[in-house]
Amino acid sequence: YHLSKRDLRVDDVTVDFSDGIRLINLLEVLGGNSLGKYSKRPLVTKGSETTVARQAQFVFRQNIELALSFCAKEGIRLENVGVIDIIEGNRTIILGLLWSLIVHFQLQPTMRRVQRGSTWVPTAPKHQLLEWVQSCIGSTTPFGLEVTGFNRSWNDGRFMAALVESQWPGTQRDWARIYTDKLEVLDKCERALGEAAERGVPPVLAASHLCSPECDELSLVTYLSGFHKHMTPE
Repeated sequence: YHLSKRDLRVDDVTVDFSDGIRLINLLEVLGGNSLGKYSKRPLVTKGSETTVARQAQFVFRQNIELALSFCAKEGIRLENVGVIDIIEGNRTIILGLLWSLIVHFQLQPTMRRVQRGSTWVPTAPKHQLLEWVQSCIGSTTPFGLEVTGFNRSWNDGRFMAALVESQWPGTQRDWARIYTDKLEVLDKCERALGEAAERGVPPVLAASHLCSPECDELSLVTYLSGFHKHMTPE
C-alpha cells in the first residue's frame, strides 16, 4: 500500500527487500522525510559473475545500512536485524523489521492508554489488534468465533474468511464451513485474501502460508495490521 505511492510493490518479502531500495522508499513514505542519496539502480553488470555478485552485495549493503541507520535515529526498536539477514532474505527477520515499522509509525501514535493502579500505560499493539479482530468476528458478534490470538486457529481459513465477510458482506458466504481437504482449505484462503487484496488490503500474506502450520504469529499480525489500517484510515 505505502510503496504504491512510489510505483513500487512487494511480491515476496524474502526477495524484494534485498537491495534496500524498497526498504528506503518505505521508510521515506512512512516517515515523511528523505533518507538522502542512495543507489537506485544497484544491479551491476560488468565483470565476472563473482565480481558482479560482490559489487552488487556491496551496493545492497550500503542501501540497507542507510535504512537501518535511519531506524536507529528514529528510535525504532529493532532486535537482531542485520544487513546480511535482509540481503539473504531471512523471512522471520524481515517480518520482524516490518512489524517494528508498523508499531512505530502506525500503531504507537494511536495506541489507547489504560489505567493500572494510579498509572496510565499504553496498550500493547498486538492486544489492540486482537481487540479489533474480536470486535469484527468475535464471540459477541454474529460470527461468534473464539479468537484468542494469532495462532494455528487461523490455518483453516475460517477466521480470515469471516473477517473479510464482516467488512464486505456477501463475499465469503461459506466462511463458516470447515474443510478438511488441503486444496479446499487453500482455495478458501486464496478467495478470502484475494477479495481483501482487490479491496485494497496490502497482500503481504500468501494463502499457502496462511493455511500452513508453519504460519507464524508475526506473519499474521503484519498482515492484519495492514488490514486494520486499511479499514480504519486516518
